[in-house]
Amino acid sequence: GTLAAKARKAVGDDGAVDLLALPASSPVAFLTGSRAAKAFGAFSYRYYPDGTIVPDARWVRQNIATERVPLLGAITCHRLMFPQLRGALSEVAAAGLGATVHTFSGCYVPRFMERDPSHPVSLHTWGIAIDIDAPHNARGTRGSIDPRVVAIFKRWGFRWGGDWDWTDPMHFELGALLRSR
Repeated sequence: GTLAAKARKAVGDDGAVDLLALPASSPVAFLTGSRAAKAFGAFSYRYYPDGTIVPDARWVRQNIATERVPLLGAITCHRLMFPQLRGALSEVAAAGLGATVHTFSGCYVPRFMERDPSHPVSLHTWGIAIDIDAPHNARGTRGSIDPRVVAIFKRWGFRWGGDWDWTDPMHFELGALLRSR
């Protein structure tokens, strides 16, 4: 509290200071960075002990959509993710790599990371992360995603969980919004 008061005084009317707290005391989710917050929005939510989240219905109506994409069919994600996801999957198919993508395991899945309410809100809650071929790409393994598929997704602005210290090779998340290609 004392530190927050000093920070508020330092930033004045041009900024805001939000105290980070456990979800029970402040159930509001936001992506950091003003551009990200403006693009993807912020929402309040209800959460449950099983680690699931129910985001504000208005935010969901404005941002979450179901569309068809190459190789995967109809999926539900954030509306801003579809152009890049469609582009990446089209390129995967055009490169003859479509057969290497076997299953789709979720995009918009409102929950905390690892379904643990003491962890941050998962990017799946925003619908800007997608899991592909989960049965063959468990956390903590190298996985089996073709490196050419990974390279295509990266060119389309995605980050890959296989690059992390504690790997999650099934996971791709929107790392940047690209202008029309």
